[in-house]
Amino acid sequence: MEIALLLVLAVSCIAVIVSVVLQESNDSGLGTLAGQEEKLFGKAKATGRQASLKRITVISSAVMVVTILLYNIIS
Repeated sequence: MEIALLLVLAVSCIAVIVSVVLQESNDSGLGTLAGQEEKLFGKAKATGRQASLKRITVISSAVMVVTILLYNIIS
């Protein structure tokens, strides 16, 4: 059981790393804090690729957290 959880953890960690690296950077900088940038609250829609990368990041991060919690409970 522990080996299976470690494999799931490794795959989810790799998925998080790859999906974060492939996402485009947000170069708005500190302008979003001062209200100079209009993209802060989602006024600019993400493209299909960016939306899917964000979804992959969120799902794999959730899987990673749950797997870590289960592994700590088991061991």
